Amino acid sequence: MNSRNEQDRSHILAAAEKLSRERLGGDTSGHDWWHVDRVRRMALRLAREEQADPFVVELAALLHDVADAKLVDDPAAARDELGRLLRDWGAGDKDAEHVLEIIATLSFGSGNRPPMRTPEGSIVQDADRLDAIGAIGVARVFAYSGWSGRPLHVPAEDGAGHEAVPAGVPSGGETAGAPTAGEGAASYPDGEAGTPAGDGGRREAASSGGPLASEEVRGRILAASGELDGAIAHFAAKLLLLKDRMNTAAARRIAGDRHRFLEEYANRFLDEWEGRS
Repeated sequence: MNSRNEQDRSHILAAAEKLSRERLGGDTSGHDWWHVDRVRRMALRLAREEQADPFVVELAALLHDVADAKLVDDPAAARDELGRLLRDWGAGDKDAEHVLEIIATLSFGSGNRPPMRTPEGSIVQDADRLDAIGAIGVARVFAYSGWSGRPLHVPAEDGAGHEAVPAGVPSGGETAGAPTAGEGAASYPDGEAGTPAGDGGRREAASSGGPLASEEVRGRILAASGELDGAIAHFAAKLLLLKDRMNTAAARRIAGDRHRFLEEYANRFLDEWEGRS
């Protein structure tokens, strides 16, 4: 990469941006060009802090959703096409393989993909995850839910909520996979005198004016959800797990504030749904 001059890099990045705009410009699922642009800008910010290769970071960020399984019928064929295009643009075998590896590993959708091998991959994954939380993350959850036909919320009836997120919860969002058994399952706070707090305990805590801890927020969502395919259940299944799955120190710092917004939004949503606010 050191032998590639600035003009070559600019040509390759411009070609990647053109492709991404063409393929994703009309997307309404929350994976449109502007998502890609936000991920690109955040990834470059993280790259400066983490001293990673900005060219590979930007190129992978620009192309990260072009072969996404949620958006294309054949992700493997789409990645093969990207490999050919990268070489046609002059990226070179080393950088092309690096970018393709990042794209293939990025989603971690089923929890069985390996962790990112390189700093550049970790940074692009963090930037993508950061766009899944905070105010924009909330907007994207509901955009995707409308696009995919997922309801806002499926409330539990007669107290028949959930006590853990099972393996294989449909994702429909960015990044971190649904927790498997024993991984990220909701922890429920004990009530007074050592008895389970249950849904009533969580509701009381939520309406007492004090913030709930993240696992309590997840517990409240799960207890209130009759099915886990609602948009709000996705907060418990994935979004509230993302802060602790960031790879880099810079991303973890940024994620803290965005994570708090998720917690506040989920509590407010349920308060309004239940007529408490």
